[in-house]
Order: sequence, then C-alpha cells, then structure tokens
Amino acid sequence: MPRTREESDRIRQLAKENIRTAAVEVFIEKGYHAASIDDVAKRAGISKGSPSCLNVSPA
Repeated sequence: MPRTREESDRIRQLAKENIRTAAVEVFIEKGYHAASIDDVAKRAGISKGSPSCLNVSPA
C-alpha cells in the first residue's frame, strides 16, 4: 500500500531534522567555513546528492 500524504510529510520532516542536527554538529566540530555538504551528508548518513540534502532550508 502506498504511503499517505501525512506519512510522507512526517518522513520528510524527520529527514530534514536529521540533516539540520548533522549540520550543527559538523559546524561545531569544523567551523562553518570549513564544513562541507559532504561532511554533513556523511554525518546524516545520506547521499550528498539526495534531494533531502539539497532542499533543507533554515528552521
């Protein structure tokens, strides 16, 4: 059975939260200017080409 719209939205929100958390951790470790998308993607456990990684806007 396909996912409901609500389930897809919930999964998307969890992915964004995971990426934001990973970004904050990487920024704390390396500093904002030394951090890369690759660093954040690795920390979040996703591909750096993932649509989730590319579409995260500030909270």
